[in-house]
Amino acid sequence: MTQVAVQLDVGFLKSEEVPDCVVSSLKSVELKIYNEWEENVLFLAKYLLENSHVLKLMIVSIDTFAAKKVALQKVEEVLLNAPRASGSATIQIEIIDQRKKNIATLIT
Repeated sequence: MTQVAVQLDVGFLKSEEVPDCVVSSLKSVELKIYNEWEENVLFLAKYLLENSHVLKLMIVSIDTFAAKKVALQKVEEVLLNAPRASGSATIQIEIIDQRKKNIATLIT
């Protein structure tokens, strides 16, 4: 899996044209949120679910510090209710405690 760290600017996601690599090549993606929760992360996750036709696995990893700032129930609700271009896409939501290296996983 290729790892890319980016500053998230969702402006390009509002375009009507979806990049071919998202539509026909993206099979797995992991979104990691460590220090600050941003609604943009949820927007990106929904965008990928709605447009990635071959997506098999989406992992959303949230550090406990960031998790305190967001209602996890809201994240689950938004992702579960988002239309999926791939009927076989699985979503994992992981809560990570970086200090203890503990992980709790919710699979949807």
